[in-house]
Amino acid sequence: MFITRCIEKGIDIKVISQWQGHKDGGKLILSTYSHVRPAHADRMAALLIDELPDNVVAIPSARLA
Repeated sequence: MFITRCIEKGIDIKVISQWQGHKDGGKLILSTYSHVRPAHADRMAALLIDELPDNVVAIPSARLA
């Protein structure tokens, strides 16, 4: 459950892998814990449907002559 919670909290897979003493860069963690709980999936989807972040600048579309 620790690794699942770390993933859900957004901790980098490589960091979790180091904490666990793995030397594979996170491959074992990704293959074992790649399942997603529904609540976490909903939170991640919400990140995509919110307004544009402040650091995104809209580029006006170019008109072709």
